[in-house]
Amino acid sequence: MPKYKFLCCLLWLIASATLAGCSSDSTGEDPQVAVHRARLLLAEEPAGTETIVKARQALTANGKVVILGRIAAGDLSPWDEGKAAFLVSDAAAILDEHGHGPCQDDTCHFCKGKTSITDTLAIVQCQDDRGEVLPIDARTLLGVEENQLVVVCGRGELDELGNLVIAAEGIYIRR
Repeated sequence: MPKYKFLCCLLWLIASATLAGCSSDSTGEDPQVAVHRARLLLAEEPAGTETIVKARQALTANGKVVILGRIAAGDLSPWDEGKAAFLVSDAAAILDEHGHGPCQDDTCHFCKGKTSITDTLAIVQCQDDRGEVLPIDARTLLGVEENQLVVVCGRGELDELGNLVIAAEGIYIRR
């Protein structure tokens, strides 16, 4: 009989441990993803949005920016695979040849003031408290897709290549 009691107790312990491990998170989502998502996603759209071009021109000492952008990078993928970083393009920028051949002079209404592609893109990074880009794919972290409009607020700065890099403090997804 003692062997039978020991065997029953052992089976009960194994079953309890297995069930306890299964009940920690019914969604299967990493708890860290949920924490960062709750910190970053905004329920309401922030006021004072600017285009990427204007935000670049108006960078201040504190670097605070609020931009409206489309998750897109032309013919390239906007995603930094496996990281919480992506490219947004200026939602208001005219990046194509607007239906006619190359402009011959500066009298074309559409081409006046046309900026370079670099001036109309921004790199959005979701960082941890040490300033490191989170090792979570942005699509998983934020639930975003290519071509979605987002409002990003955070600290902006120009990197050594002249790219606007925004350390996101909040992201609102326009639906």
